[in-house]
Amino acid sequence: MRRFASSFCEGGSEVLFLPPNRWGMLVVLVAFAQPTAGLTGLVSVAAARGLATLIKLDPTAADKGFYWYNPLLVGLSIGYYFQLSTHLVVLAAIAGGLTLLVCVVTSYALKEFFALPILSVPFVIVSTLVYLICAQHPGLETQASCWSLLPHHAPPFPEPVSGFFTAFGTIFFASNGWAGMILAGIVLCHSRVLFFLSVLGYGVGATAGLLLGGSGQTAFVDPNSFNFILVAMALGGVFLVPSGRSYLIAAIGVVFAALVLAAWPAIWSDASVPPFAFPFNIAVLGMLCSLRLADFKGLVVAPGRTPEETLELDMVNRSRFPGSTRTIELPFSGAWTVWQGFDGRWTHQGLWRFAYDFVITDESGKTHQGTGRHLEDYYCFGKPVLSPIAGRVVRVVSHLPDGPIGQTDGAQNWGNAVVLQDYRGFFVEISHFAADSIRVAIGQEVARGEVLGLCGNSGYSPQPHLHIQVQATDQIGDGTLPFSFASYSMAGKHFTHDLPDEFATIEAVWPNQAIDVATSCYLDQQLDYEAKQGAAVAGHLSLSVRMAMDGTFYFESDDRCRLYFGKHAGNYFAYRMEGDNPWLRLLFIALPKLPLGHRQGLAWNDCLPVGVIYSGSRRVLLRLACAFFPSLAAVRTTHRFLRRDAVETRINDPLGMYTDPITVVLGADSPIASVSMGDLALRRVVVSDEKGTVVNGVA
Repeated sequence: MRRFASSFCEGGSEVLFLPPNRWGMLVVLVAFAQPTAGLTGLVSVAAARGLATLIKLDPTAADKGFYWYNPLLVGLSIGYYFQLSTHLVVLAAIAGGLTLLVCVVTSYALKEFFALPILSVPFVIVSTLVYLICAQHPGLETQASCWSLLPHHAPPFPEPVSGFFTAFGTIFFASNGWAGMILAGIVLCHSRVLFFLSVLGYGVGATAGLLLGGSGQTAFVDPNSFNFILVAMALGGVFLVPSGRSYLIAAIGVVFAALVLAAWPAIWSDASVPPFAFPFNIAVLGMLCSLRLADFKGLVVAPGRTPEETLELDMVNRSRFPGSTRTIELPFSGAWTVWQGFDGRWTHQGLWRFAYDFVITDESGKTHQGTGRHLEDYYCFGKPVLSPIAGRVVRVVSHLPDGPIGQTDGAQNWGNAVVLQDYRGFFVEISHFAADSIRVAIGQEVARGEVLGLCGNSGYSPQPHLHIQVQATDQIGDGTLPFSFASYSMAGKHFTHDLPDEFATIEAVWPNQAIDVATSCYLDQQLDYEAKQGAAVAGHLSLSVRMAMDGTFYFESDDRCRLYFGKHAGNYFAYRMEGDNPWLRLLFIALPKLPLGHRQGLAWNDCLPVGVIYSGSRRVLLRLACAFFPSLAAVRTTHRFLRRDAVETRINDPLGMYTDPITVVLGADSPIASVSMGDLALRRVVVSDEKGTVVNGVA
């Protein structure tokens, strides 16, 4: 019964793109305002749940909301259009079970072949079939209107406003302005962006319907305008990251839906089948498929609970991870200089545009000492070349001679080379090794930082240098793919995941063992903190280390708030937060990122979601502003090592709330042992089981 109630509420909330169970109960109560529709909706969901149990549907799959909101909508449509009878209840049960099967097949087809969401396609298919059957069934009669517990008279608003609320109510087959007001209020409370999009969709769709031949008296009161509301919400804020471009795409999608809706009576002129959500599904699926094929960059990758959170995550992730998903380490230690980068001046063109060349320079920018006539004059000649990935050696060429300075071997462009296979699905080629200096063999497994050989001047190389590229195959000299370098420093600043400019001098930052250990939390680890405001105790924070379904670790507080964290590209990251625990939020703000390698004074930049930095009315207003000015969604932060176990954090706060620097002391077995900001301090405590004493968890 509990799982059934959960399915019913989840289905109700996800129809409006709301988080499962948060608003589901209230949405379901609105559906039950029309008892007949609510009853048949209940029967359909119960039948779908029963069939899922019978066929032993994968529990993970069964938790997906579309398995329940599609049967719910089918049941509501049956109870809305036809009078209550025993035949109708039986039909609702059959239709609910059939909808589950259609969900299974449709979701698989859309996901596997088109990478598209299922939306309410099963609802449209089954409801259309049921309507065609019921129209000819002698035991079922249509009803002029569905009896409702809500007032029948329209809300006292102008006709377009009343039409908007009526359309909102029709989403749950409650063509009642009062029901629509409740649903619109729920959406407004959950997300101001979704509410804005619902208004935009209704206005654009009704106007388009008027231009397509409708009358002014019907265009703004058509209950089927709920399709426009759903199209705008889906495209503008759910499947696309909110922005001016997503709003424009949403408006275009609404116009397409209006065209489909205007043509619907001609399509079903004989049977008079209602359009249900057919225009919504056609417009959204068509737009999403086209955008995916066009590799549109605004598609949602990391969805938040609201469009506002999705926007923040997108802006923050773009700033935190500006490079390619193919990340590799630098193939050397010490300071080297970029001689040629992507789209370089000389040879990095066309198929080979994504490549880097490195040399070593002195203070005057020269690559050699003395006259530079001999190979040994060049600073990088004979220096160790390190593996930039953990992988397997698949190609080795080591017998070619090092050419004289100023001469190149055009017949053997790549010279002595090693090709490594990265198990993430790509290959890395490093070229121009010194003759007979390669120390690895084909088939050998290599770790990051392992010596491969020595830098030389073989192949098409006018002077000693190191060439590196990423490619799709193991063939030496194949066409290149975009990539980025992980964890390097330049001019005293640490870069996590980026590409250095030409002529920049950079240095790899390799992990420090103590920092690496401190940020390697283990499952079920307990972390306890005491918060103080001056001398007074302000609160306590107790955290447990847990793991999500996708393998990501997170800290969970006693009030179920979560801070997701992990390691990536040579850094510890606090990725995102769920909930609003102020002390957990302080941990997030204090140390959102930490290089695993330490150098005295090393600095780095980062950013945080505006929804984490602020709370209350400031958060609401700023998130609303971010919907139209996305750059406001990411708040910049700066950090630097004070010493190996201490970091200073400063927040570039436009509102001036965070004027004091934040000092973080790293733990011996946890990322943070203490945080101090002004007179506020959060300090980890460890209780000894043997003596009962309280000690600090500082490294």
